[in-house]
Amino acid sequence: MDCFNSVLLSKFVITNRIGLPPKDELNTFQYLSESKQSKLWKYTKPTKNKWIVNEENSSSFFRKAPKKKSIDEYEIIKILGVGAHGDVKLAHKKNDSKKKQYAIKTINKDKIIPDLLIGNQNRQIPLEIHILDFLSRHLDPSGVIVEMIDYFEDEINFYVVMKYFDNGIGMDLFDYIDSRTEWIEESKIKKIFKQLCQGISHLHSLGIVHRDIKDENVILDETLTKIQLVDFGSSGYYRPGLLNDKFFGTEGYAAPEIVNGEKYSGPEQDIWSLGVLLYTLIYQENPYLQPNFYSKPLQIPYILSEGSLDLLRWMLNKDPNCRPTINEILNHPWLKD
Repeated sequence: MDCFNSVLLSKFVITNRIGLPPKDELNTFQYLSESKQSKLWKYTKPTKNKWIVNEENSSSFFRKAPKKKSIDEYEIIKILGVGAHGDVKLAHKKNDSKKKQYAIKTINKDKIIPDLLIGNQNRQIPLEIHILDFLSRHLDPSGVIVEMIDYFEDEINFYVVMKYFDNGIGMDLFDYIDSRTEWIEESKIKKIFKQLCQGISHLHSLGIVHRDIKDENVILDETLTKIQLVDFGSSGYYRPGLLNDKFFGTEGYAAPEIVNGEKYSGPEQDIWSLGVLLYTLIYQENPYLQPNFYSKPLQIPYILSEGSLDLLRWMLNKDPNCRPTINEILNHPWLKD
């Protein structure tokens, strides 16, 4: 196999039914000559739910690293958070004299649902790691998307090593809002929300949806001016026309079509979750707590500004086809002021 085909094959460890690889990789395949396509297909095997790539010809991404890494190489400082599949700890390498701090996410292998795994017949990894690896090679220019530095595993867990704020101090948006005794200034709301939208714009441009945007997954730094979007445990790839009917995300932030078990594509549902988050930033409560939230018109406690209200109503439209795209949100006059 020539060098060009070898590179392509290493990229085409093709995903499961959740979604497809980023569009630039798919487009590369579509524009190959028929002869080169046939060479590539020789090393793949389609099944009902996924494309399986032969181990001997697939990317080393799905092979265990020859050098064994261990969580014992790290000094655990504290627990940053606990989730359904594991926890996130603040840590530094024991042999690092500078004690640079990282966030290390533990993913229990027994708790990963099959729809969130990707790989071949010999080896599978969490889709979260696959996506974070792809994002580490397509860095977010806004710096909002958390960056994976490394990953490794043992018999029980996968471990994802990610960058964290330099001083190791951060607060999630849920705790920040909960600690407030006064309304958040509109200028600060705009700054936080615009950064988040820039990060989501980067994801959507790469064919990735987060699927669990919420206040607990947005981390503020010590100055309360810079944010990180974390927890890609529910994320997936998407393509126009590819629909899903699985529930991913968090009750209270999920779009009505997901709650109702309807098929959905992904970006429109991220937009809904962003709308819920914006509402929560402004009014310091989740609109989901309103009686019959999905069936009644949105209740507005007070008008912060006409621009914010217009954007909220647009994003929280119950018809997904009527919601704005992420770039339309970034170009909305309220965020342009």
